[in-house]
Amino acid sequence: MKLDPQTRLEQTCDAEVLLRINRDRASFNVEKVVAYTFDEPVVGENSIAAHGAAFRSGGNWYHLSYDCVTGPRHLDAHELHYEIGAKIPKADWATYDLYD
Repeated sequence: MKLDPQTRLEQTCDAEVLLRINRDRASFNVEKVVAYTFDEPVVGENSIAAHGAAFRSGGNWYHLSYDCVTGPRHLDAHELHYEIGAKIPKADWATYDLYD
């Protein structure tokens, strides 16, 4: 199955931020990243700004903001900057299609 370029860009950046948080922050074990939880990402030709993202770690969801730049084939991240936000209350999960 061949992914369209925008999907490949998003998946590459989601995977990179997952790996980077797990490497940089021992207190997290990121299992999933969703780029569009609170706001649609802004997608460029080789970049994505996902300032309304979220990630799941240890049974909890957290706010996440990241900016990612890939190469033209969207197979690897060349630049990545991220910020981890507050834990998302479980009472809000259904509103944003988050799950256990």
